[in-house]
Amino acid sequence: MDFGQLFLQAMMISIIYTSAVAWAVYPKKSWKMAIPKSKQERPVEFYFVAGILAAVTSLVISFIFHFMYEADLQKAWTGIAMRYPWALMSFSTAFAMAFLTDNESKGDTRWHGLSQRVIEGLILGCVLVLAATLTILWLKDVANAGPRFDTLLPMSGVVGFLLGYCIPTWYRESLLANASPPQDIKKPDEAPEVETTF
Repeated sequence: MDFGQLFLQAMMISIIYTSAVAWAVYPKKSWKMAIPKSKQERPVEFYFVAGILAAVTSLVISFIFHFMYEADLQKAWTGIAMRYPWALMSFSTAFAMAFLTDNESKGDTRWHGLSQRVIEGLILGCVLVLAATLTILWLKDVANAGPRFDTLLPMSGVVGFLLGYCIPTWYRESLLANASPPQDIKKPDEAPEVETTF
């Protein structure tokens, strides 16, 4: 694999993960189905929708990048039939991220906030390790090939931990920032009235 292909692959993976996070987070601002009805009732249907949209988006992105590298439409299209199990990674990322962002904030103290970030990072890391394991087995079944377990699993765990550590907390903090009431604007002291006599 030459440098150009490595660069395109790194860029493709970054965009795929970014799109998965975007499908998990941004619809919560405008889609009614993405907003929890209560603290006890989560929008599970949206989690599946976000996962499916992320999976489809990942296949489109993969097709575009492989076409850019191969410069052959037929090869890029045929390659999708051999690479579609990778969509499971995007589905899992979006599903778990949408779930984690709906957690109630525990940041009443610095320790609680840090512990929640670590726990959410570990959860998403474990989810992606499991998804990576299933993806490798699926690829071996479909294409009789796939990445090594000792390469993909640690990478998936690290990426999942970083995303889970950062994104859900950032999302909740943005909600709190937008919900905070605006500060009262003090008006300048009015000049005292001056009585005039004629």
